[in-house]
Order: sequence, then C-alpha cells, then structure tokens
Amino acid sequence: MLDRWSYPEKLSLFYHTGINLQPLQITGMVDRKLRHAIVPNLPVDVDDWYEEQIPQNIQADSVAVKRNLDVLRASLSSDLRRTYQQKLSELSDGTVCLLGQSFEIGEVASFDWNHETIASFPPSWRLHLHALEPVNWLVCGYEVEDSPEEVVAAIRQLLQSWDNNVAIGETQYLRREWTPHAVSLRVLRLCRLYVWLQDSMPTFANQVQRIAYKNALFLEDHVEHDVGGNHLIENGAALLMAGSLFGEYGHSWRKNGISILEKCAVDQFLDDGGHFERSPMYHILVLQRYLTAVDLLSGEEDTSPQAIKQTAADATQYLQSLMPPDERIPLLNDAAFDEFLPLTDCLRYAEQVGVVTESTGRRRQSLNASGYHWLGDSENRLLVDGGPVGPSHLPGHSHNDMLSIMLWINGMRILTDTGAYDYVPDTTRTYVRSVQAHNTVQVSEYEPIPIGGQYLMGRRCTPQSRVYRDDSGDHFTGWYERRQHLQSLYRHQRDILSGCGWWVIMDTVDGAPTDAIISNLHFHPEVELHSDGSEYKFQRVDAAANGVIRPLGTETVTRTTSSYFPRFGERIERPVLRCHYDRTSECTGFLVTTGIDSDIQIESRPDSFNVTVRDQRHEFDRTASMTDSRSST
Repeated sequence: MLDRWSYPEKLSLFYHTGINLQPLQITGMVDRKLRHAIVPNLPVDVDDWYEEQIPQNIQADSVAVKRNLDVLRASLSSDLRRTYQQKLSELSDGTVCLLGQSFEIGEVASFDWNHETIASFPPSWRLHLHALEPVNWLVCGYEVEDSPEEVVAAIRQLLQSWDNNVAIGETQYLRREWTPHAVSLRVLRLCRLYVWLQDSMPTFANQVQRIAYKNALFLEDHVEHDVGGNHLIENGAALLMAGSLFGEYGHSWRKNGISILEKCAVDQFLDDGGHFERSPMYHILVLQRYLTAVDLLSGEEDTSPQAIKQTAADATQYLQSLMPPDERIPLLNDAAFDEFLPLTDCLRYAEQVGVVTESTGRRRQSLNASGYHWLGDSENRLLVDGGPVGPSHLPGHSHNDMLSIMLWINGMRILTDTGAYDYVPDTTRTYVRSVQAHNTVQVSEYEPIPIGGQYLMGRRCTPQSRVYRDDSGDHFTGWYERRQHLQSLYRHQRDILSGCGWWVIMDTVDGAPTDAIISNLHFHPEVELHSDGSEYKFQRVDAAANGVIRPLGTETVTRTTSSYFPRFGERIERPVLRCHYDRTSECTGFLVTTGIDSDIQIESRPDSFNVTVRDQRHEFDRTASMTDSRSST
C-alpha cells in the first residue's frame, strides 16, 4: 500500500527501487509486455506450434531421475508423507487444499482451470495450483504399489483436464498458467511422475512424458534471466532434470541447466554458503535444487561440476549452522513453515545424496556474510540479524529487520519473527515487512528503509556488526544509519552481552527527530506474559520454558498484540511488549533471563556498561570500533 506516502516519497521509493534494477530485468519487463500484446493476437496457434515440436516415440533414460526420486522420498519424514496422503485423499473427494486454503472443485475430471474463483486466491496459491503440486504429493507420498486407485485416477484426471484446457499464448499467459516459475515446478514434478508410472502404467506415463516435454520446450524459450534469484535456479534444475530424462532429445536442456546452476552458484551465494536473498525458506528451496543436481549428475561417472557440488556442500553447512534448537527455520524475511521441505528433511536429503560438509556435526555460531549470529548455547540461544537486506536489485523478499532478535529457551520459541502471509500488495504485506513487525527499535513512523507495494524498497542502509566471544560470554555490536535528503536522520546501535542463561540488550539512538523511540518485543502465541512490578515473567503454556524480561530506561511499557504468520494464509495473534524508551536515560534496553532468577545488576555509562551476575562482573565497551564490518572471531 502506498496511500500513506506523499507524492515525493512515492517518487523516491520507485526511484530507489528502479535505479538498482539490472538491465536484464528492465528488458525482461519490456519483453514480457510485448509478448502479452503480440502472442495472443498472432494468426498462428502458438500452443499447436509447441505440440508439433514434440517427437514421436521419445526414448527416455529414466535411471538418474528414478534414482533421485527414491533418494528424495527416503529423506522425507513419515509425518510429511502422511500429510501428502491426506491432501490426496481430499483431492480425490473434490477438494484441493493449498497453503491452508481450500477450493471445492467437485469432479476432478471436469475441473475448470479458468474458473473465476481461482483469480480470487492469492498469487502464491495460484502458483502452487498451476505448478501441479498434487503431483508432488503423489510421487513423494506413495510408492507406486501402495497408491490408492482413486488417488491415481484423480491425478490422471487433473492432468488430462489441464492438458485439454490450458494453452500457451492466452491473455496474460506469462503471468498465469505459463509463468516460467510454475513451468519449472511442473517440469520437475512431471519428470518424476513419469518414472513413477513408467513400469506399472505405461499409457498414463506416455501422456505425462508428452506434457513434460512440451513444458520443457517452453521453459527453454523463457528462462528467467530477467527475474534471477531463486526463480533462475528453479529454471536450471528443471532443465537439467528434463535433459537427464529425455536423453539425446534433451542434450541442450541438460547443458543449459548445468550452465545456469554454475552461474548462479557464483552469483547468488554468499561466502558463508547462504543464499543472497537471505530467506531461510528460499535457502532450503535453492539448496534442494542443488542437491537434486548433484544427485542427477552422480552415478558411475560423476559429471557434477565442482561449483555445483561445492555450493551444495556450503549451503548444507549453512543450514546446519542456522538451525535453531527446535529444528525449524527462523522466519527471517519472507519465510513461512511448510512451504518447501522441512529443515530436517532437507538435511536428510543432503545426507542421502552424499553431500559432505567441511565440518560435519560442528555448527558455526556466526554466519558473517549473511549477518546472522547466535548468542548463547545449546537450548538457550538468541539469534540476532546484524546483516543487510537482500541484493539491491532483488529487494522483494527483504524486511526491515535490521538488528532484530529471536529467542529460544529450553528449545522453545519465545521471541519470534513475523513470517509471511502472502505477497498481495496490501496493508498486511506492508506490516509484515515493516520495522514494527520485528524485534528491533522503531523510531516514530520512520522505516529504516522505505517500503511499499509487494516488493518496493527505497534508499538502502547497510548495517555493520561484529561479534567477539571470550570466557565471559558473547559480545555483539551492530549499527545502521537512516538517511533522508542526503543527511543522517538517526543512527541506531544495538549492543548485546550474553552469558549463561541471560542476555542484556542495550539500544542507543542518536539524532532522532522525535522522542517516540520504541523497542518492540513480539512473543510466540503460546507464551503467557505476567507483569511483576518492573519485570515481566513469561511462560510457554506447552512446555517448561520460562524466564523474565526487565525493560531498562523506559518511560512506559505497553502490552498489546500483533499478528503472526507462521504459514502462508495463516494469521495468529500473539502478545507484544512495546518499550517506550526515555531519551534522557543513559541505559535503554532490556534484560532477558531464563528461569525465574533475574538477580542481575547492570551499570551503564555513556561508553560502556557492566553486568554483574552472582558476583561475577562482565564489561562491555560500547565504543568498540565498527570499521571491521560484519567481522567475527
């Protein structure tokens, strides 16, 4: 939503988003608009043209794809497979459920792919539908010999309906059923479905083979070099799988897929192994594609390029290090549960594929290039985001979460990020990306980086941070500067000192044009808060995870609620503390302890603060040099 912005502010937002776009992105937008204007009005049927390119009697080489499907299925938990089976049962009864939202389609064989109701669902829901997600449920949820007849029949009817009614070249086709992202997912799923059916249902398998080939032909002509990011990796993996399946017919696809994945390995992954969009959810997605590539290219003669194998290993080690105590992704930036493989299933997939990391079993406490740092150990850990937003030319999945924190106690989530609801450009989307939705400092109504629409992002600020660790605990310092009209508007510095079961978070805001400086603390929905004088006791209602938060240097502390989006399409209310800082205080921040013992003394000076725990004194220098950006020891 852009309604709250003045015209100059809107102009600045569009300018700073546009100035960072790469030439390929701009030409891609122009190309797409031209295709939408020209292709539907051509005197030839474009869909028929693609049909005519499909060879007769294609000889498939299913060995690599069949092996990969077996490896993937073996990596999935029994719970996930049961979920797939339940969704397939619902489909055979006439209901398709995607992203928590159901659509009654009635008889699958007569499903109307152009039904007006489909357009009312969010874009992410429609993407899953057009990507034929139920096919993935089938091939990953069942062995072919165990699959119920009615379930296989429903998938067959769904594909037949799709093949009969969805043509290339219709109005807005590149933004609907034939968006290349959806095509990539279809290719991956249809190739796997073909090898799943090949031996037991050859007639159905041949129908699937033809549809898969047509989609691969289309994808070859519409690789998303203009979009880049995770979409391009999806394109590369899909072309590689199609090329692996279709042998001599798919040689160019295989070669192109490998080339794309090699280039993305260089362009899209940071030095710590993290994907540059800085979303744990999308990191799992792209890691899964690289693991699939390694597996497809393995065998008697391993033809995996070193860049692909190394990226798979580095990205696996990154995920091992980012894994929280509860073994579910932190919901940083655009991230939600149950969208792609669960974290532990993805790591099992890496193990099944045979990817070996440099330090198996040893997790890094700091992921410096991404800016994520763990403070604490074992089941009691705090994760702080000291890094920048995603790449300047792809800001769409980035949030205003600079210096935000998340907290786990006894392995349970206490302070949470916000997640993602959908990508519709409305007030919910704006809130999810806003500073107010994160556990960091909010200065009046200012955003550290102006945001708007689905993906717009204004003038960037680049946080700097460093961590050092010694016998007294973990020490973090990070800061960023918000600029406006070429001048500094304010500067936020966050210092964190961590010991055994406690964390002191100190915030310093310089130059703010307002006294409205608020530190927001968003708790997990299953946390209960109780006021006890100057402190707040918290307790997870479902587990023995409790502790105390003591606000420091506040004028007032307000208890309220906010929305939490752990899955796409799911909204849950959760408790929030809004700590209104007193700007005259030398010490603004808060103390967090595990359990009920909060007997910790804090002394603050302009250049340092001291923490005394059980007669042991810990010192923190707040003037530590910030010139070594995002360094760590």
